Amino acid sequence: MAHPIALADPLVTGQHMDLEEFVRRWDALPDLKNAELIDGVVYVASPVGPSHGTPDIILHTWMCTYSLKTPGVEAVCNTSCEVSGSMPQPDSALRILPEYGGRTRTGRSWIDGPPDLIVEVSDSSVRKDLGPKRALYERSRVSEYITYEVATGRLTWRWLGPGGIYRVLKPEPDGSIRSRIFPGLWLDPKAIATNQSPLPMLAKGMRSPEYREFRKLLRGRRQRKGEE
Repeated sequence: MAHPIALADPLVTGQHMDLEEFVRRWDALPDLKNAELIDGVVYVASPVGPSHGTPDIILHTWMCTYSLKTPGVEAVCNTSCEVSGSMPQPDSALRILPEYGGRTRTGRSWIDGPPDLIVEVSDSSVRKDLGPKRALYERSRVSEYITYEVATGRLTWRWLGPGGIYRVLKPEPDGSIRSRIFPGLWLDPKAIATNQSPLPMLAKGMRSPEYREFRKLLRGRRQRKGEE
């Protein structure tokens, strides 16, 4: 007599559970690619279309280009992060690798600790990204948090200011917004809203003196780590 196949417990948006239970259930659901636990509440992503996918891939390209040319900086997309007892899965993130002085570690199949910069493209997820996720990232000391709101074309770049409170970065005279954590990471927000390449503005940032100094700093950290 054949034994019945045990079905894994599903993950459903709105369920409440702790991180241990969330990881146990997700491990038992290998076909589930996108799920998050934010302050004890489960969120399972809905299918996305071009309105999300197009700005998402443009921002991926921007971050990936910077990371590939910057020693010790890693870009990831749709990668889970364990922070403050939660497991968000941001659209994109940048982190300084631990061997270059970064504060995150690579866990079993996710990143342990808060990335240095997180990007969320907010379409159907706008309430979550601007509400519970923003609060979690701020509390977990994610240094910079970018949201792009599909419905309005609004891009907001926040940095963790005094008192651990997010403040909005203002555009420079040339229209670019510039990272405080990653020198040379410059973005023209209009390029994202109009589906244009962000790389010309990024190239300007990566020719700046502060970017060259940042590369030297990272190489120096790696050398000191290797000598320890």
